[in-house]
Amino acid sequence: MSNFDAKKVKNEIVLWIRDWFEENGKNCRCVLGVSGGKDSSVVAALAVEALGKDRVLGVLMPQGRQSDIEYSYMLCNFLEIQRIIVPVGGIVNSATYEIETSMDKKMSIQAITNLPPRIRMAVLYAVSQSVNGRVANTCNLSEDWIGYATRYGDSAGDFSPLSNLTVTEVRAIGHELGLPSVLVDKVPSDGLCGKSDEDNLGFTYDVLDKYIRTGEIEDSTIKEKIDALHEKNLFKLQPMPSFSYDGSHTDTSKKTKSMKKFKVTQDADYVVGHLRYGHREGIIEAESIEDALYKLQNKGYTDYLDFKVDSCEVEDADFDDMPFEIEEVTD
Repeated sequence: MSNFDAKKVKNEIVLWIRDWFEENGKNCRCVLGVSGGKDSSVVAALAVEALGKDRVLGVLMPQGRQSDIEYSYMLCNFLEIQRIIVPVGGIVNSATYEIETSMDKKMSIQAITNLPPRIRMAVLYAVSQSVNGRVANTCNLSEDWIGYATRYGDSAGDFSPLSNLTVTEVRAIGHELGLPSVLVDKVPSDGLCGKSDEDNLGFTYDVLDKYIRTGEIEDSTIKEKIDALHEKNLFKLQPMPSFSYDGSHTDTSKKTKSMKKFKVTQDADYVVGHLRYGHREGIIEAESIEDALYKLQNKGYTDYLDFKVDSCEVEDADFDDMPFEIEEVTD
């Protein structure tokens, strides 16, 4: 990562933001939540350079007393951008009370932890739609990689300048922008449970960033932990799955580019009729032979197989415990 050109990448992001607003929000304002950490600081500074300070609005959303809110003030004053303060503590408390009362049980720890960032994002969009704005996402690659973002909370937004940059790279851009070191080098925290990210994770962002960029890591235990977190949280980075239907009466299971066609044949265990031979066969779509077998055994895909009479008349047949022959169909 020593070859990272912070100046070049910074300039490219500024042009990208400028072009994005030209196409998706000409004359709109950039609206972002300001926490006083490196990510919101860097995104705000990039937006100011791309759009001008008058088109950037910082929204401070403390939940009760926020011990480090002075960093948020510092950033807004340093960049000379407008700021508004929308306390969210009352909203969070009210929502928590109503939810727990309706369910007649306490919310889970995970729900309690993720409710504030989701409410903050709702506030940002309410503000944005009231000032002709576009909401900036402030997540970075490192935190996204291990799931340190709340789905439909801080992971939301209209555009994302930092989502492909590691923490190390974001810091380098922050220094290139001339931001105060106290903002750029502030110890990262999730802002939820009072601990630093690295305390919670058990490894540093330097280790994580090197692993992301080079695949190199010394501690196999940490590697396993990072890989497990990444795999567990991949769904947060993917579009919402949707049921695929085109209005026809064909197989409406989800079709993707990874789907293949398989010919399935299954001999009958016994048949009722004058002669005792028969089988069923058909074409189904699945991702693999294993997926096809699973669908046949568990998802009712045998309904797509037609019974074939091998010899004379057959009145009924049983297929229990008979194996499937599955062969991929190539065009």
